[in-house]
Amino acid sequence: MSHGLRFLLVLFGLFSVRVCGGLIEEFEEESDLLIDEEEPLRCYFCHAMGPTNECELYQPYIDAREAADDGRQHDGPVTLKTCSPPFDVSCMIETFINNIGEVAHIRDCSDDKTFDFNEISNNKSSYARLIGLRDNNETACVYDGQNTVCLSKCGHSENMTDFCNGPQYGSTSTAVFSKILFMTILFCYVLFNP
Repeated sequence: MSHGLRFLLVLFGLFSVRVCGGLIEEFEEESDLLIDEEEPLRCYFCHAMGPTNECELYQPYIDAREAADDGRQHDGPVTLKTCSPPFDVSCMIETFINNIGEVAHIRDCSDDKTFDFNEISNNKSSYARLIGLRDNNETACVYDGQNTVCLSKCGHSENMTDFCNGPQYGSTSTAVFSKILFMTILFCYVLFNP
């Protein structure tokens, strides 16, 4: 075995121990967020109006999660909500944009049947696509002649986590970093060992 290959294997071994240890810790943290069918669903709750409202900013979600992690009461625009029946089927995001550009943004628990767009429109048939939307965190939008309405639902299906209707905190950056580092080490080995 060449010295270069031995060096690469040692580097990779050291790196793997470090990354795997970090990934195990992060997996344990993330598994705390995985929804247990026995536990109630938890969603972000926020409602605001305006073209640059606080429900569309990232920082209020960070503030709400940090307050909860620290055991503090959070009185910002975003709160963490434990859903209760019948509004414990999914988490949702509703966004309304009217013809003059006004925006309303709502994140909350849902029963998958009752939505604000059902209350404001005379043209309820235009919302059939939204009513039938699966709770897999995909977004669909419709235009009813006056408003553009978008809906996204997530919840107990599709292995979603609590607070799936907002920013997620997890190991994505570590996983991406480990792939990039591995490819860099491999590239350097191939480049410098003829």
